[in-house]
Amino acid sequence: MRPDAVRLALDTELAAVRRRHAEPPRVVDVGGGSGVWAVPLAAAGCLVTVVDPSPNALATLQRRAVEAGVADHVTAVQGDSDLLADLVPAGSADLVLGHGVLEFVDDLPAALSQLAGAARSGGAVSVLVANRYSALINRVLAGRLVDARQLLDDPEGQLPGDSLKRRFDVDSLRSALAAAGLDVELLQG
Repeated sequence: MRPDAVRLALDTELAAVRRRHAEPPRVVDVGGGSGVWAVPLAAAGCLVTVVDPSPNALATLQRRAVEAGVADHVTAVQGDSDLLADLVPAGSADLVLGHGVLEFVDDLPAALSQLAGAARSGGAVSVLVANRYSALINRVLAGRLVDARQLLDDPEGQLPGDSLKRRFDVDSLRSALAAAGLDVELLQG
């Protein structure tokens, strides 16, 4: 997925938030690490809380926020999706980001429930996930046909020794999101 396509989708959602109320949009970025999404969103006027387990990534986030002049719009919280309800008030975010997170969590339904719980009524949850078929095509083009077959055959789209717990296809992602009570409005990639 190209970052500009994601940014366009996020900008569209945030424009809708701004039409609904005058206060700055509140964003929770789970696994937001060094602020790749948080700092630009803060620069666009959002109040962003980044929840990440890595103190090093959060230190980088804070440095980047200061350099961009948006430190007052960014809050860094050490933690992960398992404890999100303890770290962020329920229903407090207009937009919840879970970009590059769902592939790594131990309990996918619980993680999605935490993301959904942080979003206010009428809010949105944005997820970016590893695409099983992209990885498959990559392996085929590299001549790694055994790995490609493994990605296709494995129920979670994993390879032996894989750092990812799962890769998604459209059906598995839709199913997981629906089970968490989330409606899919836009699917790209």
